[in-house]
Amino acid sequence: ALAIAPTTVTLSMNKSITFAASAGVPPYSFSLLSGSGSINGTSGSFTSPTTAGTSVVRTVDVMGNYAPASVITVEGGTIDSRFGSMGSVTLTNPYTASISPAAMARHSTSGKIATASYFYHNGYMRLLLTQHTSDGVVDASFGNSGIVVTSLSTESIYPRALAYQSDGKLLVGGYSVDTTPYYNAVLARYTSTGTLDSTFSNTIGGSDGFIKFCWRSASSCATNSLYTGVLAIDVQSDGKIVVGGKGKVSDAGTGYTAALARFNANGSFDTSFGTEGRNLYSPGPINSDSEIQALRIQSTGSILASGSSTNGSAHKAFALRVLSTGSLDATGQSAFGDTACNSGCA
Repeated sequence: ALAIAPTTVTLSMNKSITFAASAGVPPYSFSLLSGSGSINGTSGSFTSPTTAGTSVVRTVDVMGNYAPASVITVEGGTIDSRFGSMGSVTLTNPYTASISPAAMARHSTSGKIATASYFYHNGYMRLLLTQHTSDGVVDASFGNSGIVVTSLSTESIYPRALAYQSDGKLLVGGYSVDTTPYYNAVLARYTSTGTLDSTFSNTIGGSDGFIKFCWRSASSCATNSLYTGVLAIDVQSDGKIVVGGKGKVSDAGTGYTAALARFNANGSFDTSFGTEGRNLYSPGPINSDSEIQALRIQSTGSILASGSSTNGSAHKAFALRVLSTGSLDATGQSAFGDTACNSGCA
């Protein structure tokens, strides 16, 4: 049957969203059925009005079938009482322990919202994922009544980054810590129903949807190392996954530096990026520790990343632009940055 997505969405005044039609018999057209706002009849791009209220849009296929969607326009900055319970959602832990929230993500089409948290249970930190619909209702199709708990037998898990793929699969980044303590960077993928994705695996770092890895090449990296983790995730249009964080320059010492890695959609390292799919960068002053905390992929395939560096009591922010090969962008008119921060960073 003809369908439209999202079916319900809340927007601030004078904001835009694009509706998508599926099934039925294309081509599709879009129109405003009631309320205010404007919609492009071909692309489905809707712009909310300058007053609060509810609008209904619909898509129609060539057979005359139609599917409606609701748009709730609210004043910017006000709590949307239609979301959850009077504008808020309380996360539930089946183990009753206190929860430490760490990351959140929203699916661009369905509007579903995922959160990643961690909690203490039987000697270790466990990963807690939740998923809600766009209006704040627990998504019963995800895990056990909207909740998924993942644990490692002798390690703690600390999530730090969360991202949706376009197909609804959920990527979780962070790190694991054993009792030594040794740290491993972690990247896991869950299906849209909340199970670990068995098709996501890596010959170096693990299988069945849960990968532990090192930022340096396998030949120069111990299985476990201190001060490493995934702190940011973004997904390319071709399905490849870019993660950023911090990694050790060597197994000796405790220093760490900014790091990026790129994975193929199946979880293997993309060897066309950096060295065996990974690369380390030194954006800060000499002998400073640095980490990437946020990243975005540009339409050109270049990667913008930002973070912070620390040298004693001195703290600085930085930005990097990295080419699709993993090298810093520091050539020709596309050069980014200044010489005080090393070529390719600012």
